[in-house]
This record gives sequence, structure tokens and C-alpha cells, in this order.
Amino acid sequence: MENNDKNNYNHSYTMILNISWIITLVICSVLLIINLIINRSFAYPLSYFLGAMTSMMSFTLLKNNLGGDHLGATKGINFKNFGNYLIRMAIYGGVLYISIQKTTFNPIIVATGFLTVKIAIYTYAILNKNE
Repeated sequence: MENNDKNNYNHSYTMILNISWIITLVICSVLLIINLIINRSFAYPLSYFLGAMTSMMSFTLLKNNLGGDHLGATKGINFKNFGNYLIRMAIYGGVLYISIQKTTFNPIIVATGFLTVKIAIYTYAILNKNE
């Protein structure tokens, strides 16, 4: 991969994570204010934060798995990538299972937090559609 492509790849990754952090902070702040007014609890912001952190961690694992070499992908099944995919899905499943078992977390809001990086990717794409 060319150096310029690798720089664009790393820049995109960094910008998506930055947007994810902004989304997380805004939504957690709103949930905190709402939750403190309604029932003086931290359950909703903690739930969203758990889901968002899981999403960002999974995105980082995906980036490290690809390693910037995604342009030279091979044909056929790559068992290393498939194994890493299964690990990421197991992490999502484990976090969701824990959120269902613990009354501290709301599993629906945790699952909503899983969408944070996806929203950040779409936001990044919209902001950079002319590039």
C-alpha cells in the first residue's frame, strides 16, 4: 500500500474515533440530565457509555485486523479475519449478556451505544463527500 493511502486510512480512523467520542459525550450528557431529573440514577448514561466503548473497541480491533492492507485483499476465505470477526461478535454478545443480567444497565440503551461508530462513519462520510 502506498504511503499516502496509509496516511488517509489512519486519518479516517482517527477522525471517526474523534466523532464517536463527541457523539458519546453529547448523548451521555443528555441522558445524564434526563436521568437525574427523572429518577436520580446513572443507569442510562452508563449503559450508553458501555455500548459506545464496546463499539469503539470493536472498531479498533477491526482497524488493527485490517492493518491498512485492505486494498490488497486476497480472494477466498481468510480464516484469521473470520476468527477476528467471531471475537468481535463474541465481545458484543458478552457485553449485551452482561447488560441483561445486571440491573445497573439498560440493554436497549447498551445496544443503542453499539451504533455510535456506525453513526460516526456516516457522519464522516457526509462531511467528506467532496474529497
